Amino acid sequence: MLRTFKFHCLFVALAAGITGCSNVELVGKAKVLEVTGTYCTTDAEDYDVPINVLLCVDTSESNKLTDKTDGRMKAAAALIDHLFSDPNRNVKMAICEFNTGATDVTNGFQADPALLKQALPNLQKKEGFTNYIGALTLMRNMVKKELSKIAEEIRRAKAEGKRTDLMRPAFVLLWLSDGIPRDANAEVQTPEAIEFEQKLLLEVSEEARSIVMHTAFLGSPDGKPNPQAEKLLKGMAEDGRGSYFRFPNGDAIDFRLFDFSVKRLFEIKQFFAYNRQAIFDQYRFVADSDGDGLADYLELEWKTDPAKADTDDDGLSDGFEVLTANDPVTSNGACGTDEIAVDDDADNLNMCSENIINGNDKRFDADGDTFPDGFEFFSGTNPGNGADIETDIDFDDALALDELRWRTDPSLDERDVRERFAYRYNLARDFDAAKGKVCYNFSVSNISLLQTIAVGDKPAGYNEIVLEFVTSPQDDPVKVSTLNRLIVPVNRDDAGEKISLSADQAKFIQVSRQELPRD
Repeated sequence: MLRTFKFHCLFVALAAGITGCSNVELVGKAKVLEVTGTYCTTDAEDYDVPINVLLCVDTSESNKLTDKTDGRMKAAAALIDHLFSDPNRNVKMAICEFNTGATDVTNGFQADPALLKQALPNLQKKEGFTNYIGALTLMRNMVKKELSKIAEEIRRAKAEGKRTDLMRPAFVLLWLSDGIPRDANAEVQTPEAIEFEQKLLLEVSEEARSIVMHTAFLGSPDGKPNPQAEKLLKGMAEDGRGSYFRFPNGDAIDFRLFDFSVKRLFEIKQFFAYNRQAIFDQYRFVADSDGDGLADYLELEWKTDPAKADTDDDGLSDGFEVLTANDPVTSNGACGTDEIAVDDDADNLNMCSENIINGNDKRFDADGDTFPDGFEFFSGTNPGNGADIETDIDFDDALALDELRWRTDPSLDERDVRERFAYRYNLARDFDAAKGKVCYNFSVSNISLLQTIAVGDKPAGYNEIVLEFVTSPQDDPVKVSTLNRLIVPVNRDDAGEKISLSADQAKFIQVSRQELPRD
């Protein structure tokens, strides 16, 4: 978006001694586009962080019926072997058992499987009632104690200048029970009281990367259902963002069925659209047929080719050269062949362009403000200053970040025409738990389509609408970002006064990913 040169086509034509604009249109009859669709973020991915597993097993008297063969202990032993089968896996485990009371049988979280197995005979108990609240309170204290140790380890590591971002553990809690919860007086514990205690456990500390709770019901050999107990356990799993299993008897127990991986769920940080053939100039959109950042009518003044993005073939687009005070019709020889061809971060600035503006060719969003560098550069904000989008540069009661998305000019007070030209967005979030991803139903409307001239194999009237989503994982929204892009071509000449297109989710491409240095 070029604000340095604010000339109308008529002025350019008169100065050049011609009577028309030679098929170069300043602004044409208004045509607008609406693009709708669904965008789903990157699939949740495994994350290599410490995992702390806490298994809490019901050892009440009713297990004399439901677990005659001590399947609880055997299943716990199989789980220990499973968790510690990979020597490179960063895992610790703790075990507790509960009946009328609740006991930590491993003395907290341990990384030694042999030590853990020494505690397994405690799971053979079959006595007393099923004290859910006592067990949940114990689990909370065990997690808090472990987190205190982790906090001290992180403090020491920071003092020694070591990396700490991957030290916070994810907790996976496993809960097995076979009956109705009762306290020491045989009084039934209410679902509301249990829900309250579980909530305290799940929210125990921000030091935990995540806490997930899975539950399982141990049935009786006669197969009689226990709807009250199962409903409670299903609700606990749902509240704990975990899974629920039903084991028909002790021999069927298999804790390995639960998911012990830690997933990074991606969310949208930024969503915006732009028309590569449209530049907002002098309170209206004007055509940029070759998408080089220099409006067609200004190409007349600079004697550049409006159908060629880089008139002098020096590796720098005409618009870039004008904005950086270079001559767009005379090669300055600043770019090597490799620098011209490479745009590693897919931000629409090649390596040579990045070098000229002291950019970063390895990060598509060098200043971390959620807008790609090339988009910012040609839109009028500084790709090296993350704070400028939070300011009202032109004092027109709109922050620069809003004007970037609206496609108006951050340096021009256009309040009088904003309602007419600004892009309009709608975004609705929908979490797809089965796929482990977040999906968004979106629409972008009031996208101006411009009358362009033919460029290469692209006919006159060609407009290229670009949709870009910047996403980050929920656990690390600052350090990790991905740039996802979809290009929607539309011909203005083939369209009516108002066009509506549907974007194809399958055609969105992750074009770049950046991970910033760690602490």
